[in-house]
Amino acid sequence: MVQFQCTLCGECCKWYWIPLTHLDTLRLKIYGNHNLKRILDLRSSDDNDEFTVEVEEGRYHLALAKIEDTCIFLNDGKCIVHDYKPLTCRFYPFMYSVGYNGRITIEVNSEAVGKCPGLKIDSKIIPKEIRENLRKLARIRLLEKQLWINTIKSWNENDGRKRSLKELIEFIVKRAEADMNYLSKLGVWVK
Repeated sequence: MVQFQCTLCGECCKWYWIPLTHLDTLRLKIYGNHNLKRILDLRSSDDNDEFTVEVEEGRYHLALAKIEDTCIFLNDGKCIVHDYKPLTCRFYPFMYSVGYNGRITIEVNSEAVGKCPGLKIDSKIIPKEIRENLRKLARIRLLEKQLWINTIKSWNENDGRKRSLKELIEFIVKRAEADMNYLSKLGVWVK
């Protein structure tokens, strides 16, 4: 059986950069009253994918800032935004994939095996409760990612003028507030 109980050790906060959507950003703003200019980072991207935003400096992915290769929200080894952390973080140490028929499959992230102290594995069976909770979260994540793609597309389709990070933040917060209302009406907004 696969068992997982987050120990709040913060180890995973040191290994990865965290991509954000406009809705992740809004959660950090409204539930933690965080200064977005301080906590956001732009990860350089040569990709021209649907998650790339254009600002004055170039093409980037929106991400959480890191301090000395550690998430900005790791404080004394603990995540200070655990209750409203980005949806990407909520999956770790698991990952999801979507099959051709739309079926969501949940698996253990192989990179977490032996690294995540809260993950215990003595077989490949993920308990039904964990699997179903993650599938539900994955469906919400997929919807939020589509809303993020729409937001990026709208941002990138401008008059050709390169805009600043400050303008990007204002734009995505406004869009996120509208999308939060939409998701709330659907009953799928998560803190």
